[in-house]
Amino acid sequence: MIHPHDDYFHERGDDMRWNESGWFGFYEPERNLSGAVYTHHRPNRGYVWAGLVLWDPTGEEVYDCLWNDFTVHPMPEGTQDVGQGVFDYQLDTGLVVQNLDSMKHYRFTYDNPECQAELNWTAFMTPHDSKDSPETKGGGFQEGWQDWGSHHFEQGGRMTGQITIGGQTITIDCLSGRDRSWGPHRQTKLGRGDFPWAFASEQHGFIVHAVSDLDPHTDPFFGTAEPVGTGFYLKDGQVGTLVSGERKVLERGHDGRPLVTTIEATDTLGRTLQAIGRPRNNLNFSNFSESYWFWALTEWEFDGVTGYGEILDFYSQQYSRRLIREVKAKHRTAVTA
Repeated sequence: MIHPHDDYFHERGDDMRWNESGWFGFYEPERNLSGAVYTHHRPNRGYVWAGLVLWDPTGEEVYDCLWNDFTVHPMPEGTQDVGQGVFDYQLDTGLVVQNLDSMKHYRFTYDNPECQAELNWTAFMTPHDSKDSPETKGGGFQEGWQDWGSHHFEQGGRMTGQITIGGQTITIDCLSGRDRSWGPHRQTKLGRGDFPWAFASEQHGFIVHAVSDLDPHTDPFFGTAEPVGTGFYLKDGQVGTLVSGERKVLERGHDGRPLVTTIEATDTLGRTLQAIGRPRNNLNFSNFSESYWFWALTEWEFDGVTGYGEILDFYSQQYSRRLIREVKAKHRTAVTA
């Protein structure tokens, strides 16, 4: 059971990899613009890695995207104490994160000479606890994902406000997802997976966990199917936990990015989700030291409706290097042939 106090720092041992994190995503589909505020606290090490990222088709690397300000900061004394808010902090970059009503309302402001933001996230559903799935075996993630942390939940909401960048003010008003994890964050065994999500309305959407069960040393990347371990399916206002299914990338680009992704999964209510997603942009997100992401605003078709969300196609840094080098080498050979 998820409680409001789960948005605050938990009791922890002395594991230096203990992590308290949370992500809030948003987008503006007419501009093919994506954004996120992402927080990773490492309280036993005394630092927070957090920031704001924005991207659209004009740039897809962390060094040329619309905006990227993820940096590491020392945690002010006392802010990492048990019972303090994970989403109550201020950085000298100009980012201010506020938990106004735990599990219901959060505010994000950002003030930089080149980029400003005023955003509010409000929930339209209660948090979904992935422990409902028998595949999680008592943890917040299914087997194979627990390097992210021992506890996890997701929640649907709406992000509203505005962003000013490059002399333009962009209105944000979109359905949004957020997640929250806590526990030791190791990323030593996790190879490849995806965290696709979408909402067509406040009554209809999904968030999926799919992780490869292949040996990352020999994973062919192309033509594979990744088992769906958990996540949720929201339909007609009813939430079911996803317990089985698969995610497939039907087509990849010359650098390995997903171009067409399908999901077929069954939930605890016996319903089947069938979805097909086509990205509208792409960010090669390499800010993590452990993993590499193809991160994309995605237009999803499911149950006869269209919704927006994302693909977060991730790889261990060591294994993503092999994939990207191999596919780029094949592309170079094809071009010069």
